[in-house]
Amino acid sequence: MTHTETTAETNETPVRDRLAKLRGFWRGNIIESVAALHYRDQDAYNEWLEARDTVSITAALSRLSDRQLDRIGLNRETLVLAVEGMMEANTRNGAIVREALEIVEPSEARKERREMAHGVAAE
Repeated sequence: MTHTETTAETNETPVRDRLAKLRGFWRGNIIESVAALHYRDQDAYNEWLEARDTVSITAALSRLSDRQLDRIGLNRETLVLAVEGMMEANTRNGAIVREALEIVEPSEARKERREMAHGVAAE
């Protein structure tokens, strides 16, 4: 082997390793591949979704005229800040809803168990 052949093999090995990692995530279609990445690192995926949503909402609102933005209480200069504020409010509201569901769901589960027990006893 010559020096060139040896160098080519060592350069191909990292490329093969990277391709093997990518093939490990490929599931046959893009939806399943994204899901594989989703389950791999939940926090990174959630951050990506939030950034994508923020950009999409900002882009959609920036297509509106100044008059239309004024009708909904926004202006072009503070559009990005307003969208970020809406996203933060949504996060806070989601946390409140989750806490409320944690309080309500256990009591509903107990009620269902009691109803099932009464149904079995009646038989």
